Amino acid sequence: MPTTVVAATTTSRSERMRVSSELVRAAVCWAALGLVFGCANKKLASEQASSSSAPTLAALPEPAGLVAELALAHPDSVFKALRELGAPMSALLPAGFPLLTTTLLGLPPLSADSFDPDISAVGALAESSNGEIGWVVALHAVSGPELVAKLSTGDRAPFRAQLSATNGLTLLEPTPPPAAVPAPPRAALAVFDNYLLVATTPELLPSFGPYVARMLPRQPPSQASFSLRISPHALATEVVPALRASWASYRTNLASQDQSERAAHGGRAPDFGDPAQVILGLDAGVESMLAGLESATHLELDIEPFSDRLEATLVLTPAVGSPAQGLLATLGAGDANELLTFPAQTRLAFGATRSSAERDSAAKVAGDDWVRLLGSRMSERDTRTLRGVLADWELGRGARSSYGYLGGADPGAFLVADVADAAHLRRAAHGFFGLLTMPGIRAPLSEFLGQPRVNESATAHLDFAPDVQLAKVAFSASNTANHATAAAPPLSFAWFVEEKTSFAASGKDAEPVLKQVVQAARAAEPSLGASPGIAGGVQRIGDQAALFAYADARALAASMDATQPAPVFFSIGKRNQAVFLRIEVSKPAISVALDRALGH
Repeated sequence: MPTTVVAATTTSRSERMRVSSELVRAAVCWAALGLVFGCANKKLASEQASSSSAPTLAALPEPAGLVAELALAHPDSVFKALRELGAPMSALLPAGFPLLTTTLLGLPPLSADSFDPDISAVGALAESSNGEIGWVVALHAVSGPELVAKLSTGDRAPFRAQLSATNGLTLLEPTPPPAAVPAPPRAALAVFDNYLLVATTPELLPSFGPYVARMLPRQPPSQASFSLRISPHALATEVVPALRASWASYRTNLASQDQSERAAHGGRAPDFGDPAQVILGLDAGVESMLAGLESATHLELDIEPFSDRLEATLVLTPAVGSPAQGLLATLGAGDANELLTFPAQTRLAFGATRSSAERDSAAKVAGDDWVRLLGSRMSERDTRTLRGVLADWELGRGARSSYGYLGGADPGAFLVADVADAAHLRRAAHGFFGLLTMPGIRAPLSEFLGQPRVNESATAHLDFAPDVQLAKVAFSASNTANHATAAAPPLSFAWFVEEKTSFAASGKDAEPVLKQVVQAARAAEPSLGASPGIAGGVQRIGDQAALFAYADARALAASMDATQPAPVFFSIGKRNQAVFLRIEVSKPAISVALDRALGH
């Protein structure tokens, strides 16, 4: 019995321990699984609760005085692209956008990690209470409260945090330096939501800062790296009135100078032209431009940096039925590829395209501006002659006309134009030299260059073209009542008109200039198209430009490597239902500009 009992007892206890151990292991496994799923469910529930309980930030109305909105997409990558464009002179700049921000704003370097360089920076141009235009920029921070704490916590904190009367806006006021240390100039700073606000004046922070930080990030993003958008309301109420007032002030000063000069000479009109007519013509042109701006429904400036260039494009969309839309309809559409046929030594060139309607209209009013400018200085006969020559010029030219200047060993100017009427164009070429005999045109030339004397030679048959017309204008010293004028160097001219194209050149010796232009157009000599940088820029202008221009920045830096072109392109044209103005600056041209700016 004892053995049996003991055995039974022992067996029972062992069994209970085994079962108990299995239960414990099972419980631990279930507990672990429950912990995992419980944590996951808790996290999911927490996220759901957080998302459902997070209040939607209330929309803010657009404040009065807002002029323009700006956006900088991906600030860090844009800054690095600009830094690369400015290399090697930009090597001393900070390596990234966050560190650049702290450096420019005088923030502690350790606060650089508080900014998110991949989220767009936004901003606005705004009018302050005194009428001056300032700006407000919002830079995204990882956490607004943490940024405030970093900048304002501690005995030696560079800023003091102060709550503003504007709900949610925390002002950052610089800590006063010791009395012996002058305080450096700083921009006004504040934090709203998760954005650091930077403004030109403290006044703009409460009035525009919250709107910039909360509402501008909700705007549809621009495709450009940097965009500046001006609203139609701001154009009509802020921008155009300011420009009109500025022009009115400048026009008044010009008119006052004219009256003063007349009074100093006994009320006599100027010798060579009527400044009042110049002012009147400028006034009409400026007002036409301002009327176009005033009637625009959209105006945007886009800037895009690339590894080899910087592009800036201004796009204006006119309102239906506005003067700007009428101007858009009359704009010609020219192919800038003509630039690629100019000689490789071309330093400056521009071309213009016009429609047949513009050609006929220009012929009808040809000479009107000159007649108004010269006034009584021209006889009735001279007026008819002047109008006739300029009308021949307008009727003789076709849709495209290009002008340029060659550098190198044989510098000079040149002209390439389509031919609409060869007879008119040939007559105009000879007529221009006849204008030098008119007193109203001859007098200012004699005053500043010397007495002009024209010698047109017989037709020359050169090796690159037959029937080339030659002329030479020499200047002799003149003694007037005012002063003696030394004779300017003589100028020679050469030109010929073919069935479809006309060529002309001028310079100290026009023949080699004309030969370079013609041979480059016929692919017999190197042209601008041989440079990949120039060819790419011309292709980007496209075939919708009414006016296009090219300049080589090497003309500004004689010491620059002559084998390295530094192109700059400019164009105006139409794109869809808008007018565009585009500028492209190559990296070599940027280097030239930086070199000159630094005095190297």
